Amino acid sequence: MPLKIRYKAIIEYAGTHFYGWQIQKNQRTVQEEIYKLLKQVFNIKRLPRAAGRTDAGVHAEYQVIDFDLDIDIQPAKLKEIMNSKLPIDIGVKEIEYAHPEFDSRRDAISRTYEYRIKRCDYQSPFLKDRFHFVRDELDIKKLNGISQVFRGEHNFKAFSVTGTKTETYIRKVKEIEWFVKNNDTIIFRITADAFLRKMARLIISGIFMLYYNKISLEEIKNMLISGKRSKNITPYWPHGLYLVDIRYKNE
Repeated sequence: MPLKIRYKAIIEYAGTHFYGWQIQKNQRTVQEEIYKLLKQVFNIKRLPRAAGRTDAGVHAEYQVIDFDLDIDIQPAKLKEIMNSKLPIDIGVKEIEYAHPEFDSRRDAISRTYEYRIKRCDYQSPFLKDRFHFVRDELDIKKLNGISQVFRGEHNFKAFSVTGTKTETYIRKVKEIEWFVKNNDTIIFRITADAFLRKMARLIISGIFMLYYNKISLEEIKNMLISGKRSKNITPYWPHGLYLVDIRYKNE
């Protein structure tokens, strides 16, 4: 029986020049860059899997992937090889041996995203791909209050995009909060068992629609029941969004 060694890796990437995680024809993706490297060096047969399929332009500070090699190479050496050959906008933070049946996506029990906003009267050219910019001072207490409508288990079909392939649109939002960091950075953090396509960005959009009184709380509640989204809610900008944590059982 052929040797199969499964590895678990924690990676990070700047999503600016990627069309998301998942491999797509004629588009640059994170999955393809990692696969090309592992195919070239180790002749792997299966695409690497990831815990979360980030959208185009979305960053990851903590993404978990798994892949198989038919050679036993020490994780530290494998990390060194990958970091020496991957493009500058992908980095491998950690690698370890994994259980042969470990699945980075199916075994994850939660994912956490952060949306980062700078309060500034201009858009810094050095930060424009890392933050969303606002001029107005935001009422964090009000944002936290209206965000609670999304907490808990709901049908999030209205907060996903057409073409999402899933057995169920039921997701559980475990934590949702807004806070200020370093005086001028506003952070929106959301943790759920799993996310649908563009779910985090649509929730942020829904929250701001509520904040600016462009939609009512009852309309949001109806969307979470009916699965039908108001045409006024579109996915929020991707460049301020980061995948920041993945959790597994016994961690």
